[in-house]
Amino acid sequence: MKPKKSEETAYQYIKGKIVTQEWLPDAHIREQDVANALEISRTPVRKAFLRLEEEGFVVKEPHRGIRVRRPDLSQKAFQDLTEFLELMINHYLHKLQVEEKALEMDELKESLERMEQEAQGKHEHFLEGEFNYWDALLQEEKNTYSKSMIVGTIRFVNTQKGYIEKILSESREDKVAHLKKLTDYIEEQNYPYARREIRILLNQLVLNVIQGA
Repeated sequence: MKPKKSEETAYQYIKGKIVTQEWLPDAHIREQDVANALEISRTPVRKAFLRLEEEGFVVKEPHRGIRVRRPDLSQKAFQDLTEFLELMINHYLHKLQVEEKALEMDELKESLERMEQEAQGKHEHFLEGEFNYWDALLQEEKNTYSKSMIVGTIRFVNTQKGYIEKILSESREDKVAHLKKLTDYIEEQNYPYARREIRILLNQLVLNVIQGA
């Protein structure tokens, strides 16, 4: 049975907003707002949302309405992002070496300790510790654009849903083990070994994603 014209209109309107990224991932959409924009009732809008949910464009959340679904990250995209992170973080560590900078270690160690404590706990609690860790690591990055790109990429990768989220959740102990070594090297100002440890950590995460497929 073909959908009614009003339902098809709502479907194409919503899908177009998502595909063109006028409505970004995780944005919430109200049925009434779409109905008002198209000057139709909420019933065809609701049916359009059901179709889009089946196709993976949106997610219906209890008590919160409709959310634009964040697309799953492919293995290739994940690998590309980790290569970018390795390049950016190691460039920063090289600058620390050239300038003979020593980092303030207290917050770095506290964040790492929290990650270790939360390795078996809730996902969001572990991530909070990890995000704090990277913020503390980048304390001497004076280029605000570079810092925001690194932190933003780390947040983007770690807040994926589905397959990537599952693999990264299962990789917490690997992360903590490598970050412990990284922290020791940074405290010793052994930046060549710190850069090597970043490479090992990110390669391990890529390998986990590939093998977990």
